[in-house]
Amino acid sequence: MVQFYDIIQREINTEKSQKALDERNLRTFITLPNIRKNQIESAFSATFGYKPEKINILTFTKVINNRKNRSVRQVKMKKVFILLPKGKDLTLVKK
Repeated sequence: MVQFYDIIQREINTEKSQKALDERNLRTFITLPNIRKNQIESAFSATFGYKPEKINILTFTKVINNRKNRSVRQVKMKKVFILLPKGKDLTLVKK
């Protein structure tokens, strides 16, 4: 079984994401564009021992400019919004 942190690249830590975490217990992560919702849900339940209330995924493209040789490339990524149940936190399950 795949662990949750193996498919997630990083957690987004901005003012807006911290406000959502405090008010609604909503976590925001960035993943690769080929990851599916059911893969995230199964890895989450295997890693933390419970299912999240809701998972929303947003696909976006980030434009990266290289100023030395004026090249531009586009990188596709997915933002994953995971709504945790009340009173739950991201603590790993001991196996």
